[in-house]
Amino acid sequence: MSELVIGLDVGTTAIKAVCYDAELIAVDHAQVSTVWDTDEFGGTRLRLPALAASVHHLIESLTANAASAGGHADAAVIRAIGITGMAETGVLLDEANEPIWPAIAWHDPRGGNEASALRASDPVFARNFGYVTGLPLDAQASFSKLLWLSARLPGARRGRQWLSIPEYVAWLLTGRFGAERSLLSSTGLYDHTGERLWDDSFERIGLSPDVIPNLIDSGTTWGPAVRGPATGAAITVAGHHRVVAALGAGVDAPDQLFNSCGTADVVVRIITRWPDPDAFALLAPLDISLGNHTAPGQFVVNVRTKAGLALQRLTQLFGPIPAHARPAASGGLVDVNLPEPGSDELGLTLRGPVTTELVWSQALHVIADQGRTGLALMEHVFGPYTEAVCGGGWTNVEPVCQLKRQIYRDVRFSTVRELACRGAALAAMAAADRSAPEAATRSATEADAPPFC
Repeated sequence: MSELVIGLDVGTTAIKAVCYDAELIAVDHAQVSTVWDTDEFGGTRLRLPALAASVHHLIESLTANAASAGGHADAAVIRAIGITGMAETGVLLDEANEPIWPAIAWHDPRGGNEASALRASDPVFARNFGYVTGLPLDAQASFSKLLWLSARLPGARRGRQWLSIPEYVAWLLTGRFGAERSLLSSTGLYDHTGERLWDDSFERIGLSPDVIPNLIDSGTTWGPAVRGPATGAAITVAGHHRVVAALGAGVDAPDQLFNSCGTADVVVRIITRWPDPDAFALLAPLDISLGNHTAPGQFVVNVRTKAGLALQRLTQLFGPIPAHARPAASGGLVDVNLPEPGSDELGLTLRGPVTTELVWSQALHVIADQGRTGLALMEHVFGPYTEAVCGGGWTNVEPVCQLKRQIYRDVRFSTVRELACRGAALAAMAAADRSAPEAATRSATEADAPPFC
């Protein structure tokens, strides 16, 4: 009988699952669309029952295929499942483990007004927030969503557990609560300089720090799945999908870079120390976030660029990038202004008759300049890198690969499909060989687990 693992990635657009053999070769995959809807406030929320049903469906599909492989009912068994996914979106549960409010999308603007008001009324807190949590004080952090909840819903202060979406899925499978360090870093509730939960954040949202469960490291089992199609499989939360994708691409050392080349174009680098205030100030012009790596004692710096968004918008306007397009200044005929941090507005100015190729050349030129500027600043603060690895959808487009070769030295392109699922599978393999942590040693039963679908 062969033993398989599943890497599960709960993403904004789709929930993806890939089944791997003991050599980490993908043998099966499946995906479904992530289901969002609009609530009575006009915002975007994740439909939690649909999430549970989707996870159940994906695992059931891969498990059934594994069991019937080669025509034998016992041909394979799912040994472990690693879960990764979006970070800032989470669920606040009450004392009965029911959601106080459906999970608000990380990209929902709610919390932005509250964050702005806090910056104006308490500039000392706002200044400390960035350095202590590693995050901008804007609508995206879980902290800002919780500010909105506490201001609108008096019942929000009854919250007893906060779980990111990957942690929520692990609870659905195992009936156990836990927090993973890289996901916790995206909440705005953690003080990286003191390596503890940040009381100042909790005071402002009106919740106790006890809403954050005990930490369980990536690759450590939360225990077995106690119901559903993969009952008995070891479950682990692999971490933030961006970090996990980097691990899936083989980026696990401080002298490497990972560039996730999707709509959200992000450069990820492992660092071994939290930057001092002066170094942090140097990084401020970049659209950055910092946080915990999945590995204890390591951190990551994420530099977000607008490359993917610009490429997507321009493709919608002008069609695919011409195969021969290369970065080149337009001589003043075309201006392409990339969106500022916190904005999605792409500026395009045409000063005379121009060709599509000229627009594309100028756009690639501006994107290359932005990439090189951010890279130089990152190297100034953290030292030179030795290798850059690019992965994601845009690396399937040759002009984009040429662009990346101009930005990075010693660059290679990952051909692995679904890097985040692969990274989650690596964590699953580790979890299958480890015992449950002290924080979750009690024996779980089917009665402990919440309704799964």
